[in-house]
Amino acid sequence: YAAMKKEKKFAKKILKIHKTVYGKNPIYKNELTMLAIIEQSKTNSRRAFRKYLSERDRLNSEQKSFLNVQVGTALYGVTDANAWTLVKKGLNSLKQQPEENLKVVARMALRKNDLKIFNLAYKYFSDDTKNQENWKFWYAYSLKQKKKLQEFKKILLSIGGNNSFYGMIASDLSEIKNRNTGLLSELNTRNLEISSKKEWATNLDLKDILNLFKHQVFHAGLSEWRHFIRDLKDSQLIDLATYLKENKIFDRSIAAALKVDHSNSFQLKYPVAYKDSILTESKKQNLPPWLILGLIRQESRFNNIIVSSAGAVGLMQILPQTAKDIMGTSKVPNLTNPKKNVQVGTVYLKRLMKKFKSVPLALAAYNAGPSRAKKWLKDKVSGKNLSSAMFIESIPYKETREYVKTVIFGASIYSIILKKNEKQHQSTDFVKLLGRLD
Repeated sequence: YAAMKKEKKFAKKILKIHKTVYGKNPIYKNELTMLAIIEQSKTNSRRAFRKYLSERDRLNSEQKSFLNVQVGTALYGVTDANAWTLVKKGLNSLKQQPEENLKVVARMALRKNDLKIFNLAYKYFSDDTKNQENWKFWYAYSLKQKKKLQEFKKILLSIGGNNSFYGMIASDLSEIKNRNTGLLSELNTRNLEISSKKEWATNLDLKDILNLFKHQVFHAGLSEWRHFIRDLKDSQLIDLATYLKENKIFDRSIAAALKVDHSNSFQLKYPVAYKDSILTESKKQNLPPWLILGLIRQESRFNNIIVSSAGAVGLMQILPQTAKDIMGTSKVPNLTNPKKNVQVGTVYLKRLMKKFKSVPLALAAYNAGPSRAKKWLKDKVSGKNLSSAMFIESIPYKETREYVKTVIFGASIYSIILKKNEKQHQSTDFVKLLGRLD
């Protein structure tokens, strides 16, 4: 466990005490070998695998079993073909595995659509982890496969009212009537006693903070921003968010609104910005506008001039080289121009949709790159349909996994907002949006 936490010195100290008490024996030497393999697996999983193969014959069965899971879960991060085989050989060590490994085993089992192994890993989760929404959902799903429908529905109902990715899926699967009634009511902004908007326009502290963000001095800007909003009441936060939205400073408007729990901040959390450009380009590419809105909100929070550390620019965070490839030119288009950025971004997303024929896969490719998404899809068991929700939860990169969930949930919210504006009080079917991976 010390090695798992990269506490090499502490791990060696434990082994030194063991040596003092029991003397230098094969167990001591093997534990040193295990320590080296575990440590290596944290930085280079394939090198750790090669070392494990070279040392495996002199390890006892318990040590092999533990390392099978340790190395196998590490290899899963790079989508190595040996990962699943190793993990299956180490299942009798799951009780001894740290929880971070158990979560990876559970995700690997979902990728392979193997609910038996999922349940083996889930069995040893802590109570806190079992109560997390994603794991509650998949445990419920495993109960459904065992025909334990009452228990399945009971768990779905417990999360089906949540405004979240799994809350949406659970609502659809449990067929909760009028599941968007509460959400639609949240989209109605109530009148509050709010302070004068003139105060924000003349607030020098706010002006300085916004200048830091404008010039992309994010570290200092975020620190000052957190201090600025720390003691604001809900009414002040909503007023601030409204002021910022009216001045088209959408990223800080969303950030202020997210600090408010109650319902009348919902439309501030999900602004419909650059609507004309998004409707025009989504129609050209035959893409739903609410999907583009959900993607932009996650990528840039509607900040058209933002540039990431990787060099991605603007609303849809387009890399300059990607833009040149898409437009077929040697010159980089002006990606800080909202219309041009949305034009390039929607063309790129459409290409990914054509390639992967799936919203979740296309989004995973948009975030992590097409080559990784292709590997992840190839890693599923051939001949077995895999639900897109299973695929999403099995993505080894936390950033991409959460990205796909957030964009899809946001897209569903925007579908409600757009249809509400058109006086149509129904949302996109969330499960149909996810689809299956054949």
